[in-house]
Amino acid sequence: MDAGAVCVDNVDGKISPVRTGNVDTSARGTYSVTYTCVDAAGNSAVPVTRIIKTIFSTAQPTVSVEGGMSVDEGGILDFVVSLSHQYQYPVDVYYVTVPWCSATAGSDYVHTDDFVRFEPGQTEHTVGITTIQDEDGIQEGDETVCLEILLTVNYVLSSTDYSAEGTITEP
Repeated sequence: MDAGAVCVDNVDGKISPVRTGNVDTSARGTYSVTYTCVDAAGNSAVPVTRIIKTIFSTAQPTVSVEGGMSVDEGGILDFVVSLSHQYQYPVDVYYVTVPWCSATAGSDYVHTDDFVRFEPGQTEHTVGITTIQDEDGIQEGDETVCLEILLTVNYVLSSTDYSAEGTITEP
């Protein structure tokens, strides 16, 4: 109950207000909540309506990473790390390139183990992985780089979108 919603009757004393309307604290929006009071004799006070705006969600956001991008050797391979909604606290998301895709760290791309910080209100960051131009002249064909999100605090890891692949193409 809203601590500021109090009803006092000259006969019944303090009366508990009846609240209508809900506020979804997990979603940004504008909500209307009305408080009414009725004493034991059935007399009603003038209803009071409050407009409540939620700016940031209090629910922890879900983090996901999107791949599917491609880049020629020697370019920057982008992955998009996203929060499901704006959050009221900073969120640090740790990520790492992992060895189970076809590209090899050190010869095809620069291994990366880092984090991005989402300040309150931010929902998206692009992470760039540096790819390495082959100098040996051997055609290897397209290769994939895998990026994974690691666990940390202030968010919930997506159960399906915590890893992504990007493609390094031969020029």
